[in-house]
Amino acid sequence: MTNVAVSGLQHFAPPVTEGGPLISIVVVFARRFEALRRTLTHLRAQTIADRIELIVVAPSTYAMRGRRERDTVGFHSVREVIAGEILNVDKAGALAVHAATAPIIAFIEDHAFPAPDWAELVVEAHREWDVVGTAVDNGNPATGSSWANHLVTYGPWLPIATPGERDSVSRHNSSFRRDALRGLGDGLTAAFGRDATLLKDLRRAGHRLYLETRTSVAHVNPSRVSTTLWLRYNAGKIFAHKRVLGGKWGLGRRAVFAAAAPVYPFIRLRQIWGQCLGHPSYRSLVPRALPALAGALVADAVGQAVGYLAGAGRAVDLLADFEAERAPHIVAGDQATLIDDADRAAAVVQTQSRPTDTVRVGIIGCGRVVQLSHLRTFESLPGARLTALAEPDDDRRTAATKRAAHSRPYADWRELLRDPEVDAVLIAAPPALHAEMAIAAFEAGKHVYLEKPIAASLADAARIVDAWRACEPTRVGMIGHNLRCHPLYHAARNMLEQGRIGRPVLVRTAFTGAKRDLPDWKRDLAQGGGVVLDLATHHVDLCRFLLGEDVESVALEDWGDGESALVSMRMRSGLRVESFFSLGAVSDDQCEITGDKGRLVIDRYAGDLRLIPARQQQSIRARASREGAGIARAVRRVLQPPGEPSYRIAMERFVRAIQSGGAALPDLDDGYRALELVLQARRGAR
Repeated sequence: MTNVAVSGLQHFAPPVTEGGPLISIVVVFARRFEALRRTLTHLRAQTIADRIELIVVAPSTYAMRGRRERDTVGFHSVREVIAGEILNVDKAGALAVHAATAPIIAFIEDHAFPAPDWAELVVEAHREWDVVGTAVDNGNPATGSSWANHLVTYGPWLPIATPGERDSVSRHNSSFRRDALRGLGDGLTAAFGRDATLLKDLRRAGHRLYLETRTSVAHVNPSRVSTTLWLRYNAGKIFAHKRVLGGKWGLGRRAVFAAAAPVYPFIRLRQIWGQCLGHPSYRSLVPRALPALAGALVADAVGQAVGYLAGAGRAVDLLADFEAERAPHIVAGDQATLIDDADRAAAVVQTQSRPTDTVRVGIIGCGRVVQLSHLRTFESLPGARLTALAEPDDDRRTAATKRAAHSRPYADWRELLRDPEVDAVLIAAPPALHAEMAIAAFEAGKHVYLEKPIAASLADAARIVDAWRACEPTRVGMIGHNLRCHPLYHAARNMLEQGRIGRPVLVRTAFTGAKRDLPDWKRDLAQGGGVVLDLATHHVDLCRFLLGEDVESVALEDWGDGESALVSMRMRSGLRVESFFSLGAVSDDQCEITGDKGRLVIDRYAGDLRLIPARQQQSIRARASREGAGIARAVRRVLQPPGEPSYRIAMERFVRAIQSGGAALPDLDDGYRALELVLQARRGAR
């Protein structure tokens, strides 16, 4: 068996040799490798397992630490695609299309379990058909809510369905000819996802779809009542919004369809009855499933009404996050359905359910940002308790202790690391001290959140990463590039992945601060200060996150004794990025991404995200519509909670990763890469 690590940022297509894999099967996980374990058990049991190329799409190399040797034995080959932070599981799977070497590519979710003959029959069907879907069975049939979700989503493709050519099959857990997917070109990633039109795009290109019912996939559905209602409501919003966009409906038609929402549950119930509930094999489900199904259909109808009138809103983003982890959305009795039989005795249920253990945190360094944000965050963060502080300055230590009265104060950070009541540390000291502190923290068995930049030199950064990797199976290492945790940037990346501005052609960013008194180290390059390390590292990391690709080359021009700098980057795809940074200009943080179909403008300080179409109509009606959208954005900005939300979200990720054993991104590898790029640019400017 060959194990090949493939960067999610690299595209290649090795030739298929004789005796090579018949099918490439793609599995994606967003947080924990353990979520794949039962799916992998079913894939290893396939009748043609030795002709399967397994492609695992992961958020980071650290997240792959949960992989055990027996998880991937028996396959023809195994490839890893490191995708970076995964916001949308479906769209992350698109990265694997260019890594696959087999002529057929199948996608299997981490909560779906194929029958042993699934792969063999899929390969057989692909001799004639371009897209093959199989029957979908309910993998957790004990609750009415599970059946409600299953019937609404997979009703047309139950095992009782008639095999043959179809206009559609299930988007998930289906297979495709590799050449058909690659034929989508630049639109490949945008075609994937709940909001996308993958199957329609393939049919439009002349590809034919087939439903194979001789085999099936067991799918674990949400079984919590609250999740069911929330899921169906948001799915209804997306469905309605897609119809509006596809048909370019005017306000009048949208209002008519919204007003007709009360009849939708009856229409859908009639369809579902004809598909399955009226069949003898499913009639026994009626008493158990009908009440939950009625509630689900009503929620869907309400969502459609809202979607017709107001659009999908954040529904696409919310459901993308929902797909990242199924365990929180199923009742306790269904937890075992997600767990490999061999692991049940090891109490894996606890690790896949919501975490409960409190993480005891110590903070090293109590400067301005810690005093204004981090202390308050950890004092109120569920699942965390601030237990210790270390700060050599008496005044700052006293002020911090007043804000965190239950924390033990230390003048020496080494004493804090010896404190047995500290599980994790946040290091907010000058970057020149990061290496000594972080390495000592890992050696003391602590989890580490390290403020950016990771270090003042690349050599120190490498030492930190080495210390983390030496203990990374059990210790989390996260870098403080908190901007990528901001909701605005998450929404922007989702819009990019949805193809809302088409193909990006230019990115411009600015991150500047007004003149103010700064600590001496903030201006000292040797201690990790200066505009390049203090500000540019943020946006270098942010661009890698937003664009989903790495940097090919970087150049820098600075002036004003290093107070201002212009950084030019070329991404792997050839996309150009121009960024301005300054410690002596008006306070600003903006990003503008121009594409061939529109432009995204993100203003973090104003709390504003705008999507500007390629062509703006100048009619009075169009201007009024834009004014209305501007007023709506202004209202949302006013209603946003005060402060910088990205700090809290980053701390929540850190705590959740410690509790659950998942990935904490951005991690120390991301910190190393950002530092490497800005130092490379600075060396080139000399």
